[in-house]
Amino acid sequence: MQINLDISVKEEVPFLRAKQGDVGRKFQVVVTDNGAQYLIPTNAVVSVWYSGTSGEGNYTQIAERSAVSVEGNTVTVELIAQM
Repeated sequence: MQINLDISVKEEVPFLRAKQGDVGRKFQVVVTDNGAQYLIPTNAVVSVWYSGTSGEGNYTQIAERSAVSVEGNTVTVELIAQM
């Protein structure tokens, strides 16, 4: 799944619906600023907020590896079991 996110536009953040068994699946967020590609700084810290039947929280890693990768203006995130 790909989500387009323009940081210059005030709008509701889209929800990603996931279910048990979606572990290992990924989604991407393409970030723009006023319609133009927004290059995410290399030192940016990215975490994902989740809420589900097992609780809520945020994450950046799965086990000992990163769950998030950033390339240019695209963030790719791997889903975790708690989602």
